[in-house]
This record gives sequence, structure tokens and C-alpha cells, in this order.
Amino acid sequence: MQKIFAMVWAGLACAAVCAGDTQNSDDFYRQAQIGQWTHYKFISTEGEKKSEATVRTVVTQRNDEQVNLEITTDEGGRKSSAMLSVNFESQDRIMERLKREHETIEEGDEVLKLGNTEYKCHWTKSKLNQADGQITGFEKVWKCPSVPLESVVKRESELTVTANGKSFKRTETQELLDCSKERTK
Repeated sequence: MQKIFAMVWAGLACAAVCAGDTQNSDDFYRQAQIGQWTHYKFISTEGEKKSEATVRTVVTQRNDEQVNLEITTDEGGRKSSAMLSVNFESQDRIMERLKREHETIEEGDEVLKLGNTEYKCHWTKSKLNQADGQITGFEKVWKCPSVPLESVVKRESELTVTANGKSFKRTETQELLDCSKERTK
């Protein structure tokens, strides 16, 4: 379960950095409104091992300093929930660090159709170098300003992770299943 939460949090933070000019990615939680929600499918592959989970994030409270999120995961029928408080000042520091670890190499516009909904997206492909080179690779993120919270419609990454002197390949996909109505300004 901790691995899924770590994957979700890392995915959302990285996706926020790859926002392009669609919106100010630094403010995505500051703009959050109580009751907004997103529901994603996450798939992670390491060698032959594949993990799948769905994750629903709901804004439960917010004030001028932080936003509180309820994150509910379902990993193969194992469901759990956790509350997460995101302090805006701490989030600013995290976002600045992540921006330094992403180098945009391509970007463009594309309409993605997921289910019955079309999203007019701006996509950004980035080269990653995180955790002092322990995580390297590429990430592509499609974002749409009408999607609440992080604006992420889809995220794909191909990573090389080095830990304890060993390296392994990891792929991750995040895809929007559904969300609350358009973000309010």
C-alpha cells in the first residue's frame, strides 16, 4: 500500500511539473475547491511484475495555507484510504526542486478521447534526472485545464531506477477515468 501511495504522489507531483503553459502548475492545489475530485488508473511495470490500482482523490477541506485530500486506492480489490494535508509553502519548495529535475524536450497540443469525453490537451515530454541520478528517464504528460486538481489527463514514463547499486527499468502510466466538473477559477 505504501508503494502505491508513493507512486501516486510521485506521479502527481511530476505530472504537475510537466504542465507546459496550459496553467500555472505551481497553483494547482491553491486553486482546488472543496468537493473537486479525480479518479485515475495507475499501471506500473518492473520487469515481469505489473501493478495496477485505481486512485480517487477528493478535496475535503482547504484554507489559505493548505488543502486536505482524501485518497482512496483500490489495488486488486484491496481498498484503503488515507488523508493527506498539502501545505502550500512546502508544495512550493517541492515544485521548485522538481522543476530543476525535468528538462522539457518536446511539447504540443492534442485531443485525447478517454471513454466518451474528449480533452483538449497540451502535452510535454521531459527528460528526468531525479534523486541525484537515482531516477532517470523520460516522461510525457497530457494536461487539460478543465480537469480539476493537477489537470492531468494522461501520464507515461519510462524510468531507470538505481538503488543499492542495482538498476532496474520501470514504466508507469496514469490515465484519467473520471473527474468532477470543470475547475472553477
